[in-house]
Amino acid sequence: MRIADVVPETGGLWLKSEYAPLSSEWPALSFTRKAVATQIARDFQYGRDVVVLVGTGNDDTPDPSHRGRLLSVVEPLPDPVVPTPDLVPERSWAEAQNKARGRWKLSLPISRLWKPTAEPLPRAKAVAPHTYPLLGQPYRRGFLVPVDAADRAALLNIEIEAVALMLSPRAERLVRQSRLGCMPPALRKEATRMADWLLARASIAPGTGSVGRDAAQRMSDLASLASVVAEAWYVQRGVCVQCGRPMLLTGGEDKHRALPVVGDMSPGWHARGDLRIVHKACLARV
Repeated sequence: MRIADVVPETGGLWLKSEYAPLSSEWPALSFTRKAVATQIARDFQYGRDVVVLVGTGNDDTPDPSHRGRLLSVVEPLPDPVVPTPDLVPERSWAEAQNKARGRWKLSLPISRLWKPTAEPLPRAKAVAPHTYPLLGQPYRRGFLVPVDAADRAALLNIEIEAVALMLSPRAERLVRQSRLGCMPPALRKEATRMADWLLARASIAPGTGSVGRDAAQRMSDLASLASVVAEAWYVQRGVCVQCGRPMLLTGGEDKHRALPVVGDMSPGWHARGDLRIVHKACLARV
């Protein structure tokens, strides 16, 4: 898989300096100044753009093999800004504050994360020679820098692999709430419709466990599952996994509307992440 596989043709690429690769130990895009979040909310287009994180060239990046290298490719959720301790493990937060008290207090949740597969990690100066030097300009430090058109092809060709994040229940809840809030209204409406359809199916399927056992629980399940459906939509880029044709969010014939599919609906099905989306007309062929 390459960066080009996770960014639409018209999607944006951004560079940002960082001190280490993101992971389950630090599953957040963090910063000290709220102005960074303001820029991301204004300029970053969720569902189309990704940020390529680059290790700083100084001792702030503790691992020498990370300095000046491409560390992570991330899709942050641009809203809301949350306190970093709500997202990162307690131990990681304590270690960070012991090294630099008062920094990185604010964060954005992460929707998706990838890492470069090359060893050693790609040198930012070699891959993005026109954009990389801009990260060092005083007024750009810590902010997103748009990738120069001359560097785009080389960055899109970087080999990556997905990183699975192990989140605390609180962080997982924040991610799903943020993802639902960041998506366009049409997708939010359709994701909620598909989640409702799937929960209704689960409630009558044998051996599926107690989903939606009361109104409050069902609303929680619905919001959580709508977030999962929306993520699948983004991963599939709105294309049916069965026939390879686009699915409609609004309008059109009923057979072209989208429906979610889960292969195994045994207990825990709504947390396993094996959900796919197909046309209603393709459902019988799955």
